[in-house]
Amino acid sequence: MVSNGSLEKQLKQSKKQGVTTLVDAVAGYEAERQKLTVQVHDGLGQSSTALRFITERLSSSCKDDQMAKEARDLAIEIQVEVRKLLTDLQPKTGAPDRRDWR
Repeated sequence: MVSNGSLEKQLKQSKKQGVTTLVDAVAGYEAERQKLTVQVHDGLGQSSTALRFITERLSSSCKDDQMAKEARDLAIEIQVEVRKLLTDLQPKTGAPDRRDWR
């Protein structure tokens, strides 16, 4: 027969292990979120910025070229979407949301 003290001890140990498992899961999630944020920023962020600069110059030099203007607009749209994604990946701190980046 198992005593109440033993059951309480097992319950406390079980709760402690559950909390530890949850903390470990959250820490793992946070580490992956940080890694993804860096990869998106360093890869897509820089590439979309370079694309935007190139298409801005192309659009300026080809004032009557509709395709150049469309490429520029698409580059701007991609850059805005990358910034939104990076904002969504940031931890929620209660700071104002910066969705209107241009």
